[in-house]
Amino acid sequence: MPKLSIVSRIYALVALSLVTLGLMAFMGTSQLNSTREDLRHAELESITEAAMSIVKSQYELSESGAVSVELAQAAAKEAVRAMRYRGTEYLFIFDDA
Repeated sequence: MPKLSIVSRIYALVALSLVTLGLMAFMGTSQLNSTREDLRHAELESITEAAMSIVKSQYELSESGAVSVELAQAAAKEAVRAMRYRGTEYLFIFDDA
């Protein structure tokens, strides 16, 4: 195997450094995207739990007889309709009945 000249060795080190830097950048970006997706999932889960809490409290009021079912449903729909997150994002309720 022939010996590499000093210039060839320097080019090889630079190339290895660039490949390593590219790999590290890719891994960092991948980790950042994964973390961002996890945070988004947690945010949506929290918002959904808040909406479900509103619906549950209205359901409990209707079950106790404090308000009618129709009034509880309307109040729950209005409360969820008014919920916003990230400025313009919103929740909605499907009514399949």
